[in-house]
Amino acid sequence: MPYKANWVKKGVEWIFHGHVTGEEILTACMNIYGDSRFDGLSYKIVDFMDVEGIQLTEESVKKIAYFDMAAAKTNPTLNVAIVSNDDVLESYSGLYAAYMTETTWDIQFFVDRESVSAWQQTIS
Repeated sequence: MPYKANWVKKGVEWIFHGHVTGEEILTACMNIYGDSRFDGLSYKIVDFMDVEGIQLTEESVKKIAYFDMAAAKTNPTLNVAIVSNDDVLESYSGLYAAYMTETTWDIQFFVDRESVSAWQQTIS
């Protein structure tokens, strides 16, 4: 699996690396939804800064969003940070956020880890 999950007191951080597919992102999502700590999470950081290549489609983004919409029913207050300096990934993140507008999740996109750290301090 091309990611590492770091669990902290109020959140989880995924650091993806190498080549990543939409199915691998979905698997990462499913892994935290099945974890007893999910309901108490305040934030999720999805870090793509170390990714060398990503294979996403509009359909895979939609599938991830649909699973996240279901998860939002059990944890409606989750804050999500997506971090990447890739223009294509930023575009897909915007699409994901558009699908998620009917949830109460706050979804933010950042281009560097320093900005994510500052954001994290506002919700921790």
